[in-house]
Amino acid sequence: MNITPKKAGIAGAAFLAAVAAFDDGDNAAFELLTQDTVTITVTKTERVQKKDGEGSEYMVWGRHADDNGKNDMETFKNIDSTLFWKFDSADVQGTLEVGETYTFDVAGWRWPFFSAFRNITSTADEIQQAPAPGQ
Repeated sequence: MNITPKKAGIAGAAFLAAVAAFDDGDNAAFELLTQDTVTITVTKTERVQKKDGEGSEYMVWGRHADDNGKNDMETFKNIDSTLFWKFDSADVQGTLEVGETYTFDVAGWRWPFFSAFRNITSTADEIQQAPAPGQ
């Protein structure tokens, strides 16, 4: 069997499309392009009902220092993601304690108009406790 670069590219795109189709995230393929690492001090965690009434998802509120040194609040969702091989959102939520500072990976964008939040993509084992900003 002769696999040409064109066939390999098509197969790769088909694989990514299949993974994205089965991902629990809102914008799975888009999330691949928007990965970041953040350090926040958790101010609140909660399990909230989805807007469509079908199930619930975890939310995390936190304060982090932006590039200007100003403390900014941000809200994150914490849901499972096949794309990032994360299936332990409940464990992640249980790891986070209000008042503690953590470093973890996120993907997506915060779009207030669409009520879209960046998703925590780190697993419970990957989340690192960090010193609070200014320490």
